[in-house]
Amino acid sequence: MDFKRKVIAFLVFAFFGSPIATGRAQVWVDHAGGAHPKVAVVLSGGSAKGFAHIGVLQALEDAGVPIDLVTGTSMGAIIGGLYAVGYSSRDLERLAITEDWSNFFKRPTDRRDRALADKDQDQRYALTFPLNRARPGLPAGFISRQGIAKHIERLTWPVSADTDFSTLPTAYAALVTDLATGRPILLRTGSIAQAMEASAAVPGAFAPVRLSDGRLAVDGAVVRNIPASDARSLGADIVICVDVSEHVAPVNTLRSLVDIVDQTVAFRVQASNVTELPLCTVVIDPDISGLPSVAFGRATEWIARGRAAADAHRAALTAIADSVRRLRGVTPVRPPMRAVDSVFVRSVRWTPVSVGADGIVRGTHELRDSSWLSLAKVERAVTRLYSTGRFDQVSFRLVPNGTSNDLIFDLTEGDRDVLGLGVRYDTPKGVALLANATVADWFSPGSNASISARLGGDQQFDIRDVLGAGPNAHFTQTYRATATKTTLPQFRLNHTTPAPTFDVQELAFAIERDLSSSASIGVELEHQWSQDGADTATAEWRLRRQSFTTLAATVRIDTYDRSDSPTRGFVVRGRSEGAAHDREGNSPFARHFLDAQGVYSITSWLTMTGRVDVGYATGDSLPAHDRFLLGGSVPSTVWSSRFIPFLGLAPQSRVGTAIQMVQGGMQANAWDRGTVAFRWNIGNVFDAWPMGVHRSQYIGGAGLTIGTMLPPGPLSVTIASHGLRTTPLVEVSFGSLF
Repeated sequence: MDFKRKVIAFLVFAFFGSPIATGRAQVWVDHAGGAHPKVAVVLSGGSAKGFAHIGVLQALEDAGVPIDLVTGTSMGAIIGGLYAVGYSSRDLERLAITEDWSNFFKRPTDRRDRALADKDQDQRYALTFPLNRARPGLPAGFISRQGIAKHIERLTWPVSADTDFSTLPTAYAALVTDLATGRPILLRTGSIAQAMEASAAVPGAFAPVRLSDGRLAVDGAVVRNIPASDARSLGADIVICVDVSEHVAPVNTLRSLVDIVDQTVAFRVQASNVTELPLCTVVIDPDISGLPSVAFGRATEWIARGRAAADAHRAALTAIADSVRRLRGVTPVRPPMRAVDSVFVRSVRWTPVSVGADGIVRGTHELRDSSWLSLAKVERAVTRLYSTGRFDQVSFRLVPNGTSNDLIFDLTEGDRDVLGLGVRYDTPKGVALLANATVADWFSPGSNASISARLGGDQQFDIRDVLGAGPNAHFTQTYRATATKTTLPQFRLNHTTPAPTFDVQELAFAIERDLSSSASIGVELEHQWSQDGADTATAEWRLRRQSFTTLAATVRIDTYDRSDSPTRGFVVRGRSEGAAHDREGNSPFARHFLDAQGVYSITSWLTMTGRVDVGYATGDSLPAHDRFLLGGSVPSTVWSSRFIPFLGLAPQSRVGTAIQMVQGGMQANAWDRGTVAFRWNIGNVFDAWPMGVHRSQYIGGAGLTIGTMLPPGPLSVTIASHGLRTTPLVEVSFGSLF
């Protein structure tokens, strides 16, 4: 019987062991260990084209071809890795169609987990650059890997403690490139999620992945896109290759920088394919024409193309399945993906980081040694760590430790020194530019020192240092020096007189008790020097110079899920301050203000919005810039408690020492990243807090806002009026607020 099996094996490999590309015969070697012949499936890289691998795997399963080993590069490593851990080809099809693959390439930051100090800076910058000794540079990658890591770790959680890839339901190996030497590394042990991610770390697009042994790895396609030789080295006798590599395009079709870069990559890929394809027993070459390689939303079409390409080789695949079955008998049913709720973790550790970052980690992750941890708990810790903004990536892996495991967080510390640039435009103020340089751990571990300059209608120069920022902080101290200047042209008497200005310099110290990542209470001691008004203005706006010290109590709550067009959450900002007599004889004054905003989701596409602003100020020495100015549809971050938006009024067209305003509305997600909102408001400013409610004292207004999110920032157009007989006001806003 043994002689008969060897004769059959010789005949099988005389035909199927011959690579189709060359026709040269392969000598079958009886490798030690494992049933033979061993069948390997090799999946190439190819971005979204890799979804075609799923259709091929379906055809192989239907034909009865046993798969003993999967090797892959880039997207092939991701699809192959998911198959290896236990997902069937039908499971993979469901994932490809139902998963929002665009989220794989987004920063999965939950704004609600960020510290209040970070929320204030959220989305202010259109561009950020790392600073190296005060010189701006370029980041290691332009796309965050965090989303990819998060999804892969979730999908591979049941086998995250299996560090030997040969023991998976299907043996697996991922090809990566050693960034130090340019040599290939075939990953067969360690974290399978990390192996899949590293194999797809396209240089330039993504930062390199640091492996557990310290080596930096990038996309395996840098050395070879079809790891057929690697499958052979692991004992594969029959190698079925799926090639979705980028083809060399006709030179007359190269019209952009991206086209040229793709062409240079295709040269390198096709050169390695010349060596690898002859090692394949069967080469399945799906049609990749007509669809862009980034068409992740068209998974169904890619899968169908893979299935069609495999069906073209149906006779060869059936012959392989029949022959292997004669030699090895019936192939056992592959075990399904097992369910794992929790794992016992003996210790929680993380890779070395700076002293400041280490302190942030210790107080943030909230996981305990010698405890059972579920995926939800681990993901919660990852989210909290990433939301600190201190790390470019936070991923995890389980390492066996006796009968239990150690949980290790792989931390890629972000650039501690950063230059941020912002730009925005709105019709009331025109173009504004913002430049900010932030240095971490300068004065003490965990501190953030920054210097920023805003140029435009509202000019502001700010230097500050924040101590104790982060989700683990109980108290946050802020030291700042701020100079702000704003011109108010709407109060100009005529074209020949100067417009009144607010020119304010401040030195301040604030300490806040952080109740959570979304709430704090605090006190602030501030000294101001101000010049408000103009030399030739009316008595109301005559130039007035003042110097005074104030003591304020503050409260802040911010649970918005995002800064621009939030869909849920609320924001509350309150401040109560007072100033005593000063040496110049100015009398005491006080100022109190509360701003409450909220968004409530009615359906997945419709939300209800609301806002209430109330405030009043007293005292003959009250500075002009501490009054309330009402009007406009665009909020101000420079004068957030002074300039209150009001639909239907020109920006800052009404001024008073007391304010009452209520706003409500509905917002609909009309299209992808686009919104339509209808809002109304009623209120007014007063010279003193009104003792009663009289309809004649209040004015109303309403407006329609159409907005969309563009890569550089949000764009919105608002049409508003405070009466049917009044001319509507149109305001355009582009860019995030700063």
